[in-house]
Amino acid sequence: MRASVAALLLMLPLPAAAQNAAMVTVMQTINDAEPAPAKGLIIAELLSRTQAAAHAEKRCVPDRIEVTALAPATASQDAFREITTGKLKNAWTTWARAPGCPGARPEHFLVLRLPDDRLRIIGINAGTTLTSYAQMRLAAGPVSDAALAAAQKANPACTKAGMDILYTTLGREHAGLGPDFYGVRMTGSWDEIWTLSACGGAASVPVTFAADGKGGAVPKIDSAAVTFRKR
Repeated sequence: MRASVAALLLMLPLPAAAQNAAMVTVMQTINDAEPAPAKGLIIAELLSRTQAAAHAEKRCVPDRIEVTALAPATASQDAFREITTGKLKNAWTTWARAPGCPGARPEHFLVLRLPDDRLRIIGINAGTTLTSYAQMRLAAGPVSDAALAAAQKANPACTKAGMDILYTTLGREHAGLGPDFYGVRMTGSWDEIWTLSACGGAASVPVTFAADGKGGAVPKIDSAAVTFRKR
């Protein structure tokens, strides 16, 4: 299966992925060969991670969670690259919600199946988002720059030390936004607000993501609308 995928990629550029029947076949082939693991295999670790995050943030600690069905993240740029080079078998995302904690934001996780069939779980973020793990990592730099600039207006000595993404909030989905394609959107754009901890406060950064047709998304930050509030 690895060789057939690699051969197709030599002929098929990723920009056409959402429209090209051959790429759809590649995605289906990968997912037929490596279906999602049963939720029972990961729920204990997801609960432990959700509880640890709640303890660290001094909020309601859940005694149980509800986990969504694992959705393929095969087309996410980093996962796809690792799959086609044999470093991963497949990737999925899932959301964990704590029904016993009113107002708790869902926790977003990436689940990887390694070549030896072990599962690795990566915490992505709290809140709601359409960005993939790869898109989020690429956007984190400019978003944190915008958060720092806003925080420095209140405290010029502020630095990025201790800065972290607290949660993300999905906003408007613009007309023309394409459907999910194995973990990414290939066309269209959407809005999110990313809230980051910064210098004893929180900065909220509005971001519009525009799909680039290659599995990525270009972030555009509305710098004038960034806000900072002290805790």
